[in-house]
Amino acid sequence: MLGFSFGVMFWQIAFVGVPLILIISFLYRGPSNILTKIYSKDFSI
Repeated sequence: MLGFSFGVMFWQIAFVGVPLILIISFLYRGPSNILTKIYSKDFSI
């Protein structure tokens, strides 16, 4: 049961944490840099 609750907690953290990291990196890099990467088809972080 402990493993199950840990798995649920892990997915909740991943579900919230991944978008949060993307938003932080977006704000940190700036919109222009992100748009340049999108238009140049370069998605490497």
